[in-house]
Amino acid sequence: MTGIFRRKALGKFSASTENEPYIDGNPILLKRLYEEVLSLTVEARNYFSFMPDYSKEGPREFTRFLVIQEEIRVTVRLTQALAWLMTRQAVQKGEIQPSEAFSLERRLSCQELCLDTQPSSNEILPVGLSSLLERSFRIYERIGRLEQVLLSAVSDRFSIY
Repeated sequence: MTGIFRRKALGKFSASTENEPYIDGNPILLKRLYEEVLSLTVEARNYFSFMPDYSKEGPREFTRFLVIQEEIRVTVRLTQALAWLMTRQAVQKGEIQPSEAFSLERRLSCQELCLDTQPSSNEILPVGLSSLLERSFRIYERIGRLEQVLLSAVSDRFSIY
């Protein structure tokens, strides 16, 4: 598996060999992705903090329900993405074993909620929330593809299915 890099204890990179399992993907890519997800998480927190509180008063009940539901969807997407990326970082730092990182409980989850892009009435959602929904979906989807690449690369080395 040449060309796939692994961070060593001294912070240097080397190509994986047959004796070194592919464990974490490209550390630079993962760091940038982590920073992107963290930035969007802070943006979402700020948006939700200053957004009107639809749970108390405001639009009719259906709109309140829809807005709260989509806020939860954004939050779950971003927390799942952060948890997955933090697991990759733990592998890179040697804090957990690669086999543990690929266990079912450490994989990206909540696909049914996170990959659903069809809110009941998108036109009644605030523009800012619609933007967060779109961007959190793209991040979640990218991490899902990355996870599939990593899983296919290690499926013969670990019992992961």
